[in-house]
Amino acid sequence: MGTEKKYKITVSSADEAVRVLKKNFDDRAKVLSVKQVEGRGLARFLKKPKLEIIVSVSDKKPEEKKVAAVPTKPAVPAAVLEKAYTAGQNTKKGDVPLPKMELQSLLVKSGFDPLLIQDFFAKNGAPAKNNTWQQNLNLFLQYLQNSYNQLNFHPVTDRVVFMGPAGVGKTLSLCKLLAQEVFIDRQQPCVIQLNGDQPKGQEALGVFCEILNIPFYQEGMQEIPEVLPQQRCFYDCEGIDFDQPEEISQLNCKLNQQGITTRVLVLNALYDTSFLDLCFEQAARLNATHCVFTHLDETINAVKLWKYILKGGLTPYFFSYGQNLTSDYTSQMFSFLIDKSLSLL
Repeated sequence: MGTEKKYKITVSSADEAVRVLKKNFDDRAKVLSVKQVEGRGLARFLKKPKLEIIVSVSDKKPEEKKVAAVPTKPAVPAAVLEKAYTAGQNTKKGDVPLPKMELQSLLVKSGFDPLLIQDFFAKNGAPAKNNTWQQNLNLFLQYLQNSYNQLNFHPVTDRVVFMGPAGVGKTLSLCKLLAQEVFIDRQQPCVIQLNGDQPKGQEALGVFCEILNIPFYQEGMQEIPEVLPQQRCFYDCEGIDFDQPEEISQLNCKLNQQGITTRVLVLNALYDTSFLDLCFEQAARLNATHCVFTHLDETINAVKLWKYILKGGLTPYFFSYGQNLTSDYTSQMFSFLIDKSLSLL
């Protein structure tokens, strides 16, 4: 059985990091964390801070790993189920069982969408009369897991656009994903910023791409070369006004001309449900395929998001929950949302 050791390296760029890891550890290094030495935020990258990388190196030859084309479908965390089952087994006989209406009332007060609750009872029926509170709650957790596992996950193609209202964190979310592509997946994508009729100067996204040694182009500022067939390209577009049908139609035409088939709707998890409903409705006109929620670190009640994850019709891509450009990101959305939801139950 192989042993593992941890190493910390400090480099000036992603390109240097790849060279150092390849030279010293071949393919045995696993990146555990990446952080900026001089702090957080887009402004810090204007000064090109160092990158501090923690890696774990095994002396055992790694096994071949298959790259999943779609997000994995995790089960309910073992600790969650164990807690629910253990609590149920330790309940005293004198405890009052939780009838159906009590569970329904609890779920409604916690913020779960009524249609989601209705679907749960339609598929599971009324809980047994002698069920404890913990057993009924566990039934609902299993319902969430089964619903998530049955989602039709769309694969991510080689043309990916991040779109959404202004100020939701599209560019920041894209930066987090680019860091994953470079450091974890060891890919070298390209980035194109779509500016419509208002081209801008090179801003923080361009500087971030320069640090990661990623080709960056801006619409209206320079000639955009033809993207290689097997090279993944990410597009960052300006904020959309979902109250303007003509603007949505024009953007859809542009995305069709660019051949962009993976269209990611980025939304702030702090938005109220009425505006989230509008965004999902209008995103269908843009042929959206995936969704990303941001500001999860500022969200106390994330229960409302289950409706959009399970019934929104878009494949969950990842969650963003902080301002760090190279972390505060998770693709384990089910487990993350379960943890956020249990705190309210």
